[in-house]
Amino acid sequence: MTLGSWLIYGITASISLFPVFRSDLLTVHPRYRYFRYTSWVLLAWTILTGIRYLVADAWLLYLVSLVIYPVIYLSTAFIFVALMTYLEKIIPKWIYVLIGSFLILDTILSLTNHWHLGMLEIGYSSNLTYQMIFDSPHGWFFFFHTIVCYLLLFFTMFAIITRLYHDLKKEQDVVPFTVMIVSILIGLTANIIHLFVYSFIIDPTYVVFVILIMIMYFIFYIRDVKMVKSYTLRPEDLGYPQAE
Repeated sequence: MTLGSWLIYGITASISLFPVFRSDLLTVHPRYRYFRYTSWVLLAWTILTGIRYLVADAWLLYLVSLVIYPVIYLSTAFIFVALMTYLEKIIPKWIYVLIGSFLILDTILSLTNHWHLGMLEIGYSSNLTYQMIFDSPHGWFFFFHTIVCYLLLFFTMFAIITRLYHDLKKEQDVVPFTVMIVSILIGLTANIIHLFVYSFIIDPTYVVFVILIMIMYFIFYIRDVKMVKSYTLRPEDLGYPQAE
C-alpha cells in the first residue's frame, strides 16, 4: 500500500476512534443512542481494514477479507436505524427481523465463501495474498448484498428529504439533514465508482461513513448535548418528546 493510502487510512482510523471514546455524550437522549452503536461498528470496520493490510497469514487474510462484508452491512443497517431514530420515525418490528435475518445470511455465506464463491470468486489457498483477493471478481451474492445496502440508504434518504422539506416550510434548522443527504449521496457515488469504474485501495464508502458519524457527533454536541450538560435542560426542553 502506498504512503498516501496509509495516510488516508491513518487519518480515517483516528477519526473513527473519537466517537467511541466519547460515546457517553450520546446517551443524553434516546434519539442519539444508535449513533453510539454505529461508531462501535465503524471501529470494527477500521480494525478489520487495518488487519487486511498488515497480516501475512493466508488463512487469517482470507477470513478477515470475508468477515468485513457482514460488518459493512451492519454499518449500513445501523446508519439506517440511527438516522431513522434521529428523525423520530417508527421502524416496524418486521423491519428489524429482516435486517437481522439478512445479517445472519450475509455472515454464513461470507464465512462459507470457499465452497460457493458467492462473495468473492476466489477460494482459500496457502499462497493467497492481499493482491490476489483485491484483484478477484465479486461473486453473485455480493451484488445482492450491495443492493440491500443501497436500499437501506435510499429509504433513509427518502425519510431525510421528507423531513428536510417539512422543516424548510417551517423555516427550522436544516443543517443536520442537509449534511446527512450530502454525505449519503457522496458515499453512494464513491461506492459505485469503487465497484464498477475504479477500485480504490481504501473503500471510499468507509471513509465517508466515518466522516458522516463524526460530523453528526459534533452537530449533536454543539446544538444539543452541550446545552443539556451545561444548562441541565431536559430533553423535552429542546423540543424532543420525553423518553419513557
